[in-house]
Amino acid sequence: MPRRISAEAAMSLCQMKVLKPSRRKHYIMRWVEPVSGKPREETTRAKHKRQAYQVAADRARAVADGTYREEYGWIEFCMRYQREHLSSLSGKSREAWKTTRRWIGRIEQPATINEVDAAFVVRWQNGLRRHGVGETSIAAYSARLRAALRWAADLEIIATAPKVRLPHKAKGKSKLARSREVRTEEFERMLMAAEKVRPTDSHRWQRFLRGLWHSGFRLDELRRLSWDAGAQWSIDASGLVPLVRILGDAEKAGTDREQPITPEFWDLCCEVPEESRHGYVFPLPGRSGRQMTVKRIGRIISSIGRRAGVITDATSGKCATSQDVGRRAFTTRMSGRLSLADLQKWMRHASVQTTLDYYHHADAEQLSAKVWGKE
Repeated sequence: MPRRISAEAAMSLCQMKVLKPSRRKHYIMRWVEPVSGKPREETTRAKHKRQAYQVAADRARAVADGTYREEYGWIEFCMRYQREHLSSLSGKSREAWKTTRRWIGRIEQPATINEVDAAFVVRWQNGLRRHGVGETSIAAYSARLRAALRWAADLEIIATAPKVRLPHKAKGKSKLARSREVRTEEFERMLMAAEKVRPTDSHRWQRFLRGLWHSGFRLDELRRLSWDAGAQWSIDASGLVPLVRILGDAEKAGTDREQPITPEFWDLCCEVPEESRHGYVFPLPGRSGRQMTVKRIGRIISSIGRRAGVITDATSGKCATSQDVGRRAFTTRMSGRLSLADLQKWMRHASVQTTLDYYHHADAEQLSAKVWGKE
């Protein structure tokens, strides 16, 4: 084994000095990084000179043998992570990290990244549970934090990334959707409820709800759909049948696609006169005049579902959301018109198992209808 450098030699190498400024409780240590030549200063947290010199000697040895890692402030690290790593990822990845970071600050804000160890992660996860966050969301936030810590370890900002255990259900994964789809009669009630929730612009919200109902698009996808060629989500009516063109940077799978649409959805789009076909197909302007955010639209649709009294999960009392009105209801209706393979392609599921896992209850209803003679 190589011989360990002496304290005197290490302190000389990095020009370590120990001093106690006036009006300070603790001694401080100052040194110069041997490689970069940058001056450093840090408190020893020691009130006595002898203890301060011992702390300084240990630090000097760590600096000399290369095992010292400068502690990054948590906020400083987050800014660097966003600037150097997240900037190359999708907007959804950046938003997911912002949500994770917001929950970290809300539960227990660390001063430095080194404070985020395995014990910190466990405390943070338990704090999320106390705030009523579901296990699925906790797992998603934990995965984002784990990725950030591994990136920090790769860049040697921290020595090693702490273990981040992802929560999982003890009884296995449920293949049933968390809530059922909205049925036709319930959808009509939601259209009427929109007049009470949004009395001044109910026609816009009724049209947006119909867009979800007839397209099966996700909320943000329908929100971004544009008449303008070159937009991330745009309508192309130049072929035999109209399609929606999706650019790769705006799609979950990251590839350019052409998405088919139903005749009912196209009829809804064509309610807009040709001379007015520019900008958003389903505009929902906020107070600033810009298109509302995804969260804002989602909250309003949930309010409409509550006002209509449409409960899609009897166990939790959850009312209809955009997912229940859009993709879930659309897939259930289309299951009688398309094969499973075609339905998978239409819904843009990477695996047919996803279609089965979350929407297979439509098959169960069809089988029950045959037995009960209600086809």
